[in-house]
Amino acid sequence: GDGILKQIRLSQYTQKDARVVLDLGNIDDYRLYTLPEPHRLVIEVYGAKYKPQNNQEDIQDKKGNVKEKGIPLTQQLGMAGSSIVKTIVLDPGHGGKDPGAIGKNGLMEKDVTLDIAKRLKKILAEKANKKVYLTREDDTYIGLNQRPAIARGKGADLFISIHVNSNTKRSSRGIETYTLNFSSDKLAQKTAARENMASEKSIGDLEKIIRDLLVDSNREISLGLAHSVQNQLIKTLKADYSRIENLGVKGAPFLVLIGSKVPSILAEVSFISNPDEEKRLRTPEYRQKIAEGLYEGIKQYISSSTIVASK
Repeated sequence: GDGILKQIRLSQYTQKDARVVLDLGNIDDYRLYTLPEPHRLVIEVYGAKYKPQNNQEDIQDKKGNVKEKGIPLTQQLGMAGSSIVKTIVLDPGHGGKDPGAIGKNGLMEKDVTLDIAKRLKKILAEKANKKVYLTREDDTYIGLNQRPAIARGKGADLFISIHVNSNTKRSSRGIETYTLNFSSDKLAQKTAARENMASEKSIGDLEKIIRDLLVDSNREISLGLAHSVQNQLIKTLKADYSRIENLGVKGAPFLVLIGSKVPSILAEVSFISNPDEEKRLRTPEYRQKIAEGLYEGIKQYISSSTIVASK
């Protein structure tokens, strides 16, 4: 009786494909997301007097891992994600005067991330037929706030920041993937603080910014991307390497993830501070496997997501 929804039309094209059309009157905003058990698509439409509030909080376990929930769709209902994600920006962490983390035997994070990003770019260009850009193509310093700006300038549909981890405890090892959030997990906070060292902003400053940004639907879309990438990285590396630790998906206030305006994640693909993982990171074979795992995660996300834009 509010005049927003006039009628619903449904067409069944095949056993797997259906088209739903909502004939709407005056609409001020809308929201789309999926829910499990039973799997269903929820479409919420709002008139001018009411706007949706993003009151869903990320669910974290005691280790700071973010559990998957219903993930919103991102571009256009009824279209495959692969037809929407056309441009991907890869961000090799650090560079130039900022070496990032340095292993015990001198391996620098900035060199590892650039090599992996170039390998991933080649795979995406050849296998997925996507436009792929890097925030840096060589050993150049790029500010943390410039990197998401580059993604916006290139018209990115996805933003993937690639890093390697470090810990004063040499035995720390494994792979974890982050989305933008504030976190009570101390290890996640330390990781974010280390990666944010090139910025003058404090963690407190970042959390104020993030609170304003969390109303953005990309928050949950990024979570779906992060889980796909994390799962496929682990699966790909375990096929050829032992002792691959799955540290899960987490949220933390990474400055580089602020402002890209698209689904964005930061992947910590190994611990350069761990002697065994530093040794692996020196080899082209291990770097190639990481690139392949990242590719498989991106591919899985694109193929499993029907994307619905709220632009």
